[in-house]
Amino acid sequence: MNSRKISIFYILIGIAVLAIFFHFLILLKIIPYDITWGGRLKSDEEMFVFETISIIVNLFFV
Repeated sequence: MNSRKISIFYILIGIAVLAIFFHFLILLKIIPYDITWGGRLKSDEEMFVFETISIIVNLFFV
C-alpha cells in the first residue's frame, strides 16, 4: 500500500471514531438530543434506540 492510501485509511478511521465519540456524548446527555436527528427525537427511549444503532453502524465501519 502506498502512503496516500494509508493516509486516507487513517482519516476515515478517525472520522468514524469521532462520530462514535459524538454519539456517546449524546447518550450521556452532554449534547442535547433534541438538536440531533433533525429534531425528530421526542423521548429518551427514542434517543437510546437511535444512538445505539448509530454507534453499532459506526463500529461496523471501523
